[in-house]
Amino acid sequence: MPMIITNPRLPDNPVVFANDSFCRLSGYERSEIVGRNCRFLQGEDTDPATRQAIHDAVQQVQPIEVDIRNYRKDGEPFWNRLLLAPVFDVDGQLVYFFASQVDVTLERERLTGLERDNAALMAELTTRLRTQQERERELALALKAGGFGTWSFELASQTLTASDECKALFGRSPGVPFTYADRIAAIYPADRDRTILGLAQAGEQGREYNEEYRIIWPDGSVRWLASRGQLFFDVDDRPIRIAGVSTDITATKHAELKRQALARMNDLFRDLDHTADISYVAAEILGETLGVSRAGYGVVDPIAETITIERDWNAAGVSAIAGTLLFREHGTYIEDLKRGDTATVEDSRTDPRTAESSPTLEAISARSFINMPLVRHGAFTALIFVNDAASRHWTDEDVAFLREVAERTHTATERRRAERELGELAASLERQVVERTEALVAAEEALHQSQKMEAVGQLTGGLAHDFNNLLTGISGSLEMIQLRFAQGRGADVSKYIDAAQGAARRAAALTHRLLAFSRRQTLDPRPTDANSLVHGMEELVRRTVGPSVLVETSLAAGLSATLVDPSQLENALLNLCINARDAMPDGGKIMIETQDRYVDARAGRERDIDPGSYVCLSVSDTGTGMPPEVIAKAFEPFFTTKPIGSGTGLRLS
Repeated sequence: MPMIITNPRLPDNPVVFANDSFCRLSGYERSEIVGRNCRFLQGEDTDPATRQAIHDAVQQVQPIEVDIRNYRKDGEPFWNRLLLAPVFDVDGQLVYFFASQVDVTLERERLTGLERDNAALMAELTTRLRTQQERERELALALKAGGFGTWSFELASQTLTASDECKALFGRSPGVPFTYADRIAAIYPADRDRTILGLAQAGEQGREYNEEYRIIWPDGSVRWLASRGQLFFDVDDRPIRIAGVSTDITATKHAELKRQALARMNDLFRDLDHTADISYVAAEILGETLGVSRAGYGVVDPIAETITIERDWNAAGVSAIAGTLLFREHGTYIEDLKRGDTATVEDSRTDPRTAESSPTLEAISARSFINMPLVRHGAFTALIFVNDAASRHWTDEDVAFLREVAERTHTATERRRAERELGELAASLERQVVERTEALVAAEEALHQSQKMEAVGQLTGGLAHDFNNLLTGISGSLEMIQLRFAQGRGADVSKYIDAAQGAARRAAALTHRLLAFSRRQTLDPRPTDANSLVHGMEELVRRTVGPSVLVETSLAAGLSATLVDPSQLENALLNLCINARDAMPDGGKIMIETQDRYVDARAGRERDIDPGSYVCLSVSDTGTGMPPEVIAKAFEPFFTTKPIGSGTGLRLS
């Protein structure tokens, strides 16, 4: 080990001994060392504080161990670990200083590297810590801005740690302790068991904790909270705690509950007929949604300043106030109501309108209330109200909800009242219509009988003429049969036999119509091919109208079948053709046409028939036509322009 000995009794404490190891360490010869102070080994990079420490130890005759930066003879620096100790004689007098030297350059370089790495690591750790702290501050700011409060619940110890924001959600100050028991006690009684069970299941089943529940603040107000939490595990994968956030959802929950309440109220209104039932349903919706002591609807007498409540909704333990009450016994706010203003009282004890009557109001659980006037035809006639037994801050949302319920209730009651009055009017009108109808039917029956008797005389001559036409057809057919037999053409007579039989059938049909007219017999409608019917009538029509009238047909191909009494249709066609002939005394042309027609709604209204598909059978002629006043009466049963004995015209067609 390199060693030297110095003599403090000589000036400047020179080196008096240096062993070979020290010579090798320093690179100096012994002769270059002895007699010199060891300061010759120091250089410009030697730490001044270390120099001073060694100087102070020599002066105070104290041992010292220190690392000092020295320089070898060739100028190479090295780290020298110096152990300096004083040596005393038997009398206790200082005689020498003994110093051992050790080259610790490699160790110091390693230490410097470690220190440098440690400094870099500390710098990175500091940067990361600072970044983490900034992110935590940003997260805390975001949570605070969003109204979120953080919490952590230790499962084993049942210990709750809540942030100041979380405490504020429960109405607590930051410095006030807030335990798990405090949290449970703050939860609304009806929601407490469900919330406790949800937290327990989250810890046992490893699922996410997600609950919405009501809480009661220290001032008695009720709020809604939503809490979400996640389960955390230890290294052995055992659940240890649930951490999460909570936020106030009172406004959102109230808005949702109010929307649901309004929808439910509308559904209930549809099934109610009596205004009293409608008013009670509205009161029940108000009471349950706003969580008040009482809600109701009453009819107001603004002159007597009274309200009559038929039926009010009351919370459990609250007595009803149904009956007639005097406004003045409960305060002066009647003046607000008369002006059409809503009277809102948060505390009857402090409101100047109710301070004197507060005991009366508190006796009926109405320390706070909202009274909203309802106006009908410009007059204050009704009132909808909510009462609460405790003082309460009424929000704008509460007033808006009450107004919405009031308007819907007022509309529903007015509608039911109008419907009832309309129903009574309709019933009265219906009775009058029945009475008038019975009278008109009786008068019409009498008139009809009179007209029938009058028509008998008119029909006698007309029927004789019509039967004469039918007999002419039969006689003509028989003459043609006789002629064909005389000509030896007996095979051609079948169509004349058919014509004669057809005329006979029409004569029978005319008799049937006359009986139907006199006895009100029903007709015999059945599916009929109008084209075939026209073909069968064509020869008879030609012979009936005579040679001076040309008869042509235009029959639609594929014509639909129509539901009609064939005999009636034949007779109508024959009468139309005879009337057409009579309108052409100098001869002319008759056109018989068939076609399918669709009648739309507009055309149906004009013709007084239902819209749909019809078969149209038309007869047109080149005669003189009918004036409008005759057209208007052409199908009346007893109207004709023909003289007696000239036929019935269209009356029985």
